[in-house]
Amino acid sequence: EGSLRGSQAAWLPGLRASGREGYEQSDVGLADYLLDEEDGQDWAKRIRLTNLRVGEELTGIVQSIRPFGCFVDVGAEQDGLVHISKMDEGFVEDIDALVQPGQEVRVWVYFVGPDKLLLSMVESKVPGIRPRRERGPRDLSAFQSVAADTWLQGEVKNVVHYGAFVEVEPPGGGEPVRGLVHKVEVQGELDALLIGDTIKVRVIDLDLVSGRLALSCREPGAPRPAQDLAAFRDVQPNEWLLGTVERTTNFGIFVQVKAPASDVSAGGLVHITQIKDEFVDDPAAEVEVGQEVRVRVLRVDMRTKRMALSMKEVEENVDA
Repeated sequence: EGSLRGSQAAWLPGLRASGREGYEQSDVGLADYLLDEEDGQDWAKRIRLTNLRVGEELTGIVQSIRPFGCFVDVGAEQDGLVHISKMDEGFVEDIDALVQPGQEVRVWVYFVGPDKLLLSMVESKVPGIRPRRERGPRDLSAFQSVAADTWLQGEVKNVVHYGAFVEVEPPGGGEPVRGLVHKVEVQGELDALLIGDTIKVRVIDLDLVSGRLALSCREPGAPRPAQDLAAFRDVQPNEWLLGTVERTTNFGIFVQVKAPASDVSAGGLVHITQIKDEFVDDPAAEVEVGQEVRVRVLRVDMRTKRMALSMKEVEENVDA
């Protein structure tokens, strides 16, 4: 229903995604990947539920948070639910303190059926798996000294709409680690990658604290495909532009907008808090895909190539 996807709508009839005040994208990282559009939304290329097995370890991205848990995209044909009781070893009082939309999480398949996928963020809570000692973030220290122009051999473990998870071994051997090749770092078409493929990758970034590893298939210095936002850089926040709704999510609306006095167009996000002054429960209830809307440019980030838009009227400062 509304912006809820597949399994969410099936399990929660009548429940809509709630507006989440204060949600912010990370300047760098996987939260940005969450906002990328699904190329053609080709669900046929996603992992079939029948190919998943209980106990299988997956990497996914938190899509939404509910009072009873969170939904995670693991590249399957529908999102999986991590119930609040399966999010931590102990009692979880505040889900928001544990995960946020856009966060990368490691999960295990708890239950899989014809139209239902349940996940666990705690390996020991999966039936048939013996408890192991608590594991912290993955140790990426062996990759710290790897130069950005050093090629490593990796195996594609999962393909999702925003990229591919690839398992690589550190130079000199060691325990393999999964990293993300974002779709803009794929050489060629993302759809051409298949699970089990052996590909060459480079380490372009890593975070020892979170255990996140960013990889690339592109040659060093090769230009990355990115939208041109230069024409929007000087657009004033009080200037209205016409745009077309491309898609909706539970956190906002993606709009394709044309720059003034130009043929250049680019996509931007109208966050749920910028749709209208009143509280918005479900962005999909406010607009339709293909609908023409008026938007204002709030921010243009030339580094990340992202643009923040608003459909709300300009706030006037009234002196007391």
